[in-house]
Amino acid sequence: NYTVSWQEENEDGTTTTKTHSDKFLEIAFNTRVLMEGLTVTRAYTTNNGGDNTGAITLTCTLNGKTITVRTAVLYEEDGTTLVTQDKFVGKTIDVTGIVDVYEEDYQIKVFDVKDIVVH
Repeated sequence: NYTVSWQEENEDGTTTTKTHSDKFLEIAFNTRVLMEGLTVTRAYTTNNGGDNTGAITLTCTLNGKTITVRTAVLYEEDGTTLVTQDKFVGKTIDVTGIVDVYEEDYQIKVFDVKDIVVH
């Protein structure tokens, strides 16, 4: 959850604090985000013969929390070499993507290999 507070001025010149709380991820859906310092603990590569064969799901941790990163099918900068999960497993990454939902679970969706920086 997140909370936003702000001050509103009343007609008599005094101020009142207003507060709104909501579930952050519901508000952030389809928003571009950057997460830094994610540790990739495991990965799964889709291999179903469909359009998403080669897409990777990365299970990451940060400060005791689990974050799922889902990629589109990614290619190295040469445009022909498929990116594999070995590039990420056991490494620390920074990710830029959009907040997405898959089977009621939130994840970060990444569309370009340049949006994952491996340390």
